[in-house]
Amino acid sequence: MLLFDAPADLTRRAALKGATDASPQQAVLALQSRKASARTFRHFTEDVLGRWGLPEGERDSAVLIVSELTANAAQHGCASTTLFLFHDQETLCIEVVDFGDRLQDGCERADDDDPAEHGRGMGIVECLAQWIEVRQNRDGRTVRVGMRGAAGC
Repeated sequence: MLLFDAPADLTRRAALKGATDASPQQAVLALQSRKASARTFRHFTEDVLGRWGLPEGERDSAVLIVSELTANAAQHGCASTTLFLFHDQETLCIEVVDFGDRLQDGCERADDDDPAEHGRGMGIVECLAQWIEVRQNRDGRTVRVGMRGAAGC
């Protein structure tokens, strides 16, 4: 498990978009993508957003988004996952970056025996988020989600 300050790029993007708070709140957690990691990401998000004073409803929505995105990363990415949380007075930005070798030994794959049990997660995220941005490259995928009337981060 790795905890550190968010990269300057994330802070710089917020500053360029006109963030009014001189010291936006940010937190980062990096873990291997495993089924059990989604629970750790969920608890981390709940704790951080509680310390930041976000209202319970917004916190619950954010935790559900993090849960869905990190579970997807564990199921499909099977490498490393990093969660970035960024909050200023108007915006909560959640970014999940899944990267690394998808064919890694010891990779945990979900059983896809019943397709009716899969595929709802991103629909839930779309209902809760103001906007979603997905970028795919050869090293993995980045999913960014904005909440609370976010114009961007």
